[in-house]
Amino acid sequence: MTTLPNYFNTIIVVITYNPGPGFKNQIERYVEIADKTIIVDNGSAQDVALYIPKDLDKHFVVVKSSQNRGIAWGLNQGVLYAKNNNYLYLLSFDQDSLPIHEILDCYADVLCHIDNIGLIGTCFTEQKVIIPSNITYSSKKTLITSGTLHSVKIFDEIGLYDEQLFIDSVDFDFVLRVRKKYRVLCVNQPLIYHELGSPITKYGITSSNHNAIRRYYMSRNHLLISKRYWKNYPLWVLKKNVLFFCAIIKMILVENNIKEKLLHTVQGLRDAFNLR
Repeated sequence: MTTLPNYFNTIIVVITYNPGPGFKNQIERYVEIADKTIIVDNGSAQDVALYIPKDLDKHFVVVKSSQNRGIAWGLNQGVLYAKNNNYLYLLSFDQDSLPIHEILDCYADVLCHIDNIGLIGTCFTEQKVIIPSNITYSSKKTLITSGTLHSVKIFDEIGLYDEQLFIDSVDFDFVLRVRKKYRVLCVNQPLIYHELGSPITKYGITSSNHNAIRRYYMSRNHLLISKRYWKNYPLWVLKKNVLFFCAIIKMILVENNIKEKLLHTVQGLRDAFNLR
């Protein structure tokens, strides 16, 4: 019989990089969900420990890096802590995602009916999250990292997150590996509130407005993921390629600093040919 996630057997992992003032709200919510949260900070200018109220210190472990070592590295610090301290589940969040405090109950409602689940996640909304009265779910090829519940045992078979990817497509790569041995499910109702970055709209077209460095990793890792998984998931890779080229066209049409972003995009594609 599957042991369901609860307040004490689940650890929350959050990767931070210069979080905004609203991060204090997330801190308080984490304590409502799980007894322990590990915050892995990637070289923020301000000490993230300052966001934690003194009376909540016992619920947090803070791991600090002097530089930005990427999302995958941060997640792996959480994974290793969870394994070394005998947690059964790991729940990951972005620093700007606010989950409902009943999120573990919602996941447990699914887990008690389905076996062999490696990952279960959710979608997000930019509106106020309403606690669902009825939980439905579906099988997914990929999940977003924020709000994903991991069974800690899967890391012994699947391995850790790929730190070579650094930031983009980290979630795609890991979930596709998990799907080879375990079920991957997504709750259809949004269980987290999440604000998107700073998209730009012009001529009725909206583009993500990522900076040049981010464009480098987006293009490099897109090609890496395509190379790794086109044989196993050809239609998914084809769809990703269509969306990738559409994103480049939208960037050219509506964003600023196009030359630098295109140069970084091309460099990312070039570098991907030399990586596996």
